[in-house]
Amino acid sequence: MSINCSLFMSPDSSKTHSTTGLLANIADILVIDRLRPDDDTERSYIETELVPSIADQGLIVPIILNKLDQPTTGPNIYGDTITSDLRLIEGWSRLVAFTYLKLTEIPYAERASLSNGELHMLEIESNIRRRNMPWQSKVLGIYKVHKEKTSRAKEARERWGQRATGELLNIDVASVNESLKMANFILANDEEVMACQNFDSAKKVLFRREQKRVEEILAQRTVAEVSVVKTQVPFSRDIISLTGVPNSALEIQIESTVSIPLSNCCFNKPSVTSFGDGALCDVPNASVDLIFTDIPYGVDTADMLLADVSLIEGEHKVDENMALFEPFLRESFRVLKPDTFCLFFYDISHHNLLLDLAKKVGFFSQAWPLMWHKLSQVQNRAANCQWPKDFEYMMVLRKGRPTLRDAQPTSVIAASSAQERKHYGHPFAKPVSFCQKVLAPILAPGMVVCDPFVGSGSMICAAIELGAKPLVFEKITEHYNRLLENLKDTYRRIHPNREITFL
Repeated sequence: MSINCSLFMSPDSSKTHSTTGLLANIADILVIDRLRPDDDTERSYIETELVPSIADQGLIVPIILNKLDQPTTGPNIYGDTITSDLRLIEGWSRLVAFTYLKLTEIPYAERASLSNGELHMLEIESNIRRRNMPWQSKVLGIYKVHKEKTSRAKEARERWGQRATGELLNIDVASVNESLKMANFILANDEEVMACQNFDSAKKVLFRREQKRVEEILAQRTVAEVSVVKTQVPFSRDIISLTGVPNSALEIQIESTVSIPLSNCCFNKPSVTSFGDGALCDVPNASVDLIFTDIPYGVDTADMLLADVSLIEGEHKVDENMALFEPFLRESFRVLKPDTFCLFFYDISHHNLLLDLAKKVGFFSQAWPLMWHKLSQVQNRAANCQWPKDFEYMMVLRKGRPTLRDAQPTSVIAASSAQERKHYGHPFAKPVSFCQKVLAPILAPGMVVCDPFVGSGSMICAAIELGAKPLVFEKITEHYNRLLENLKDTYRRIHPNREITFL
């Protein structure tokens, strides 16, 4: 059957569409290993938009075929098994539209000698630009390209990661990471995920599942703790904040006593030293959910008077303790689980150095820090020479590609530490309110939070109140002893109706 010339020309006869002059019999085109599924969304697009457009304006862009070196057996667009040397690379929807129009031949451009990976990349590159492309199909495309490139790199003994896939497809590496995770659910034909209208909705579905799973585990743990029932108390807000169990009007039976093994999670020893050793080296690999700490900056807190902390003479002398950062970052990366955060206060003058050290051990970095705006008064003895430093920076490092529980957390948090300095007995105690605002988008109940330089504990106490499990180190005995008392006060506040035994 000859093709109507109008199919290749716009209504304006003076303007022809780009064609190669090549025509292929539709029945002779192999349709193998497509990235996109034949779903209702795609069929609707073909019937309602593409077919009328081609009938009215012609085929503007030809399909792309791969000329195979050897004929291959496989299905064609009609579902028949054929043997052919023409394989569809890009243009499945246009091919289907031509069958709807009862046409037997279609214009095509030829690409020869392409590998499977190159075929996938050509298709996904084209499809990603489509506005109507189903999000599930884009996810599968990214997954297949990454899988193919990783496989080829492995065979060639080369390295290929998610960042390389992102650069290849011109998308950010976080999108690659999330797509690879989501692809597993699509490949498993997860009905709830597949029914979502967009990628963000699917992420929310998976987050709710994980949240429910954690809540069920915590609820089981709570029940398991009950051996001898001595009293009945309702779910209080304090208990809810610790366990993460949803609020309920039901009353549950809770043992009136509970044991907290502080000796298993609080250690009076240095976490790391400039020689690369320390207690943190004994922590198992991939056992920590979050690093959250304030690293000492060459300040001898043991000899500093609490009353003098508001008087700042110039910059801190931080060089003395800079040697701690490399072993700290190396060990932090090792003990952190995949897709987790490492957060710590730092001096902005060492930003580039710390970034280099972090990248060296494998961390990714957020481009901007979190900022604590100090509301408590800061004095400066050189007030006629410089403005007071009423802020501090917190660096955000990522192992893998973790995501936040809240969509829009703030990166600048104002808080006063005056009360914390008095209560926790430490000159650089951080505000609990600041810490909890930083932690809230990250923490889920039961997560292990490690503070390798805990001091007297305001930061870890904030994490415990949000349901975290502590793992902390403090080398100065005075601060360590105060830490234990502060932790006990925190647990007593969390369990107001229980008698607590500390081990």
